[in-house]
Order: sequence, then structure tokens, then C-alpha cells
Amino acid sequence: MTQTKSINVSLPNDPLGSPDARTTAESYVRFAKEVKGMGIDDFYHRFGPAWDIITALDLSSSEAAQRLFELHQRHSQQVVGVLTREIELNAEQIADGRLHADSLLAMVVGQSSAMKSQGTKPALFPTPSGAKWEDLTIEMLTLDSVRVRLGTTSKVYTGFDMGFRDGRKNNMLNKQWDLLWTFAEAEGKLDWANEQAELGKYKPIYDLNQTLKRFFGLSGNPIHAYKRGVGYVTRFKITARTLPKA
Repeated sequence: MTQTKSINVSLPNDPLGSPDARTTAESYVRFAKEVKGMGIDDFYHRFGPAWDIITALDLSSSEAAQRLFELHQRHSQQVVGVLTREIELNAEQIADGRLHADSLLAMVVGQSSAMKSQGTKPALFPTPSGAKWEDLTIEMLTLDSVRVRLGTTSKVYTGFDMGFRDGRKNNMLNKQWDLLWTFAEAEGKLDWANEQAELGKYKPIYDLNQTLKRFFGLSGNPIHAYKRGVGYVTRFKITARTLPKA
């Protein structure tokens, strides 16, 4: 369901050399660990875009939903199984703290700088002087990562990097992130005809404005105030990468 780049590394030793590679790897592992512990109802509540895949299958909705869920469960169990075996095989290196700090296994066991920084203050985007919200493009890449383009700068971030961590469930993204995804799927416009209209109430919009303003350091609200007959419209461009069909 999620789109990820190929990661061709030796799990215990090879460094994930670029920020994009580290973000992709972290997203991949987090997704597998999260899905492994889910029931089918929680899965579709958490990953609503999966329904788009179901409608493309030549099966009844219930059978397609069950098969897609089982596919993701098998994949997640395999990923976690590989990680578990690698932890067992490299127990001595882990105990001695000898894993490469930028390797995937170091990230999994909490010995990487990226994992150690979790829970600290979110990152800040290097916004150039004179930039405006209208210059910004956000592309939702996976269910927990985005590519941000502003001027000549293009960077990949997770929702956690941007400050969308759920304060009650530290390993989960919050409702503001879901709302950002809703805007992306609606190409930047949310009105009361949208099936997610309940997310467009004033308080969630206000909170999303505040999080984006902190991350980008731009003045003014990134989402226009609600206008009758129009709804809420983002001042920036936002898109969602199409999830692959089964």
C-alpha cells in the first residue's frame, strides 16, 4: 500500500547515507511494526486510503478487505522476523554499542542519532528569506512521510520530524496529520461536501495552522479562513502520491 524506495544495504553494518534513505527506512520499519499488532478494524481505521485498493479488485468488498489486510500482516510479520533474527545474530555488536550509527539496525535498537533524538523538539525547515506560503509545495509520499519543496530546497520529512507526534501515543501521528492528508487528497480544498468534513471544524484547522507555522517559520496562516460556498483552501500546493493498486 505504501510506496517506498528500494533499500539495498547490509542490515547491521551499512550506513543509510542520505536523509531520504533514513526517512524511507524509518517509515518502512515503523509501518511494519505498527501493522503487525493491528486487527482488521484498526487497520482500515488507521489507513483509510487502503479502501481505494479494495474498489479496484475483482472481489467482494469483504473478501478484498480481508485479503489486503492479510497481505499486509504477512509482510509485517516477515519484516519484524528479519529484524528479530538480525538482532539475535548481532547481539554482541549491539551490547558493545559497535553498530554503525547510521545503519538500519542501529535505528531499530535505538543506537542511532535519529532514534535518540525522538521526543525532542521537531525539526525546522530552512525557509529562505522572503519566501511565502504560495511558494511551498507539499507532496505526501507515504502514510507518514512527505517531500517539501520551497524555492530551490527539497527535503523529505516524516510527520514526526514536522511536529505531528501524538502527545498521548508517542509512536503515533496525531489528528492534524490526518487532516493534512485529507487536504492532500482533496488537492488543497476542504468543504462541507467532503466526506471528511468533520475534520474541517475550526479547532483542528487552527491546530494545523499552528504546527505548519512553527515548522516553516512563515507569517500568516497557511490555510485561508473558511468562506461560505468555498470551504477551507490551502495557500500552498499540496498533493498526495497515488498509492499503487493491487
